[in-house]
Amino acid sequence: MSRRGESKGFILSVVGRIFDPIGILGPFVIKLKCLLQELWTLGVEWDSELPPKLRHKWQQWSSEAEGLTEIKIPRFYLGNIDQEISKCEIHCFSDASKSAYGTILYLRFVTCNNEIETSFICSKVVWHL
Repeated sequence: MSRRGESKGFILSVVGRIFDPIGILGPFVIKLKCLLQELWTLGVEWDSELPPKLRHKWQQWSSEAEGLTEIKIPRFYLGNIDQEISKCEIHCFSDASKSAYGTILYLRFVTCNNEIETSFICSKVVWHL
């Protein structure tokens, strides 16, 4: 990310450009949304420089963003299974804090040979206003 855009307006434009239809980036993006909330709460002007503490958070988030290119999600839920499936379940996990809450769904299946596999389906993270 460019350092030239260390303002509330630039950060909001970064959030708006993130396309994440299945929510895999939710835990990462929520940090940025919480940062925006802090900026609004402090009354930071649209094009003003970020306060030092929040600038550090932005720079940390920006440096972590570079690692996102390493994420790979298989599109086929059942992987490379060449056996019959004896059991299929959907597992849902949720958690919440003062800042945000989130939910994630996994597909869990057991083959006839009692091998257990899981696949990510989707997730959603929402921050409290």
